[in-house]
Amino acid sequence: MLAYHIYPPPRGREISVEELNTENGVCSLFDACQILEAIITTEGWEYLIDTYGIERLFELDCESGWHDESCIEAYISSMCAEPEFLEGYTAVMRRGK
Repeated sequence: MLAYHIYPPPRGREISVEELNTENGVCSLFDACQILEAIITTEGWEYLIDTYGIERLFELDCESGWHDESCIEAYISSMCAEPEFLEGYTAVMRRGK
């Protein structure tokens, strides 16, 4: 599972790869995360970083308004406080992306 959305009740739903294959889909996911309606798993972060790269994810995050870091370095530092992001980011970096 890459990500999970709490709606529709009562069980919510997994967010599909197809939904994350577009930048609009990623922004929608970030929007949902911002209001605590969705989570991104370690595998989800790994997929997103592999697919878009950390720089583009930072730009998409800025568009969605989820986080408010002003530079990529601060974004990475802030996001590394999230265990799922850190594990996904570390896995991608180990592969040399």
